[in-house]
Amino acid sequence: MSNHTPSHVHAVKNLYSNLKVFIIKECALDGIDIDLEAFESDPGTFSECIGQLITRLKSSKVISYAMVAPFGLSTVQQNYQALWRNYGKIINHVNFQFCAYDKKTTVSQFLEYFDFEVSNYECDKVFVSLKSDSNCGCLSNEGSLRHVKCWKGRGGLLSIDTH
Repeated sequence: MSNHTPSHVHAVKNLYSNLKVFIIKECALDGIDIDLEAFESDPGTFSECIGQLITRLKSSKVISYAMVAPFGLSTVQQNYQALWRNYGKIINHVNFQFCAYDKKTTVSQFLEYFDFEVSNYECDKVFVSLKSDSNCGCLSNEGSLRHVKCWKGRGGLLSIDTH
């Protein structure tokens, strides 16, 4: 999803209708990944817009799975934490996208960032997403196995995006 400036929470109705058609008719998907980093509104509006959208999509059986992907910026975290407080029960997982961080990020920094995410969301719902692309995050051909082994040793959920 791109930048979105909602004028009112009821704008969700239009978004719901558009997504419903797109998800069912065009893509045959059963889930949604909310990855909004530039939502030009307050955390309460973000929470209500996204929470109502997920609720409508799930209650009408358009989707069965909803994931959110907050980023470490405080403004983004405020939005997602408000969403989590109000709608966390309907969110299946929180995707900690480690690929968004600088290539020079160390394993210890990675774990520190992850621990921060776990402190904001339920531990068993947070998983790590790493890209195998060496141009992204801390992963390089030689570094990726080190990070995966480190993470596996902690017993965390791990997703590797091979795009």
